[in-house]
Amino acid sequence: MRKSGNPQWRQYILVNKFALGLLLCGINVAAFAQTLSGPGPALNMLQQIQGAWRSSCHPQPEKLGSGFQEIRLTVSFTHFTFSTEEFDEPDCLVKRHSSKSRYRFVLRDPLITQSREPAFAVDFQVEEIPPGIAPIHPANILSYKSGNLYLGESTTADAQERLQKLDRAVFFSRR
Repeated sequence: MRKSGNPQWRQYILVNKFALGLLLCGINVAAFAQTLSGPGPALNMLQQIQGAWRSSCHPQPEKLGSGFQEIRLTVSFTHFTFSTEEFDEPDCLVKRHSSKSRYRFVLRDPLITQSREPAFAVDFQVEEIPPGIAPIHPANILSYKSGNLYLGESTTADAQERLQKLDRAVFFSRR
C-alpha cells in the first residue's frame, strides 16, 4: 500500500501542515505585535526632544570672560544646534555677541544615573563650532523630565563620572 493512500499518512501530513501554518501565523503575529508595541525607548526619546529649547539667562563660564549667556537649542533627528547669545547684564536684554555650534548626534542606550534618574547615552560629533568656544564632550548623556532637557555635567573630568551626572545648573526648557 502506498503512503498517499494510507489514512494515517494523510492525517500525519495534515497535522504537519496545520502545525507549520500555526508556526508561520505565530511568527507573523509576533512581528505585528512588536510593531504595535511602539518604536522603542530611543525613538520615543527622539520624538520628545525634537524642536526648540532655551536655557535661562545664566553667568557664562569664566574662561569666556565676564557676562551672562542664554543658549537656544534646536534639536532635529540628527543634529543639535546651539545658538549662544552673550550679554553684559543678568537680565539678558541687550545682546553683546552671538555664536552658533552644530553637532551631529546619535542617541545610544538608556541608562540610570547615580541619582537614579533615567537618561540616555548620546554621542556628539562637532560639525560647526566658532573659534574659542569649547565643544561639548562627545560622549555624553541626556535626560528629558517634566518638560526640561538636561545634558551631562560638563565640568566633570572623569569619563565614568561625567556619564553619570546631569548638569543641573544649565538645562533647557521649551521656547
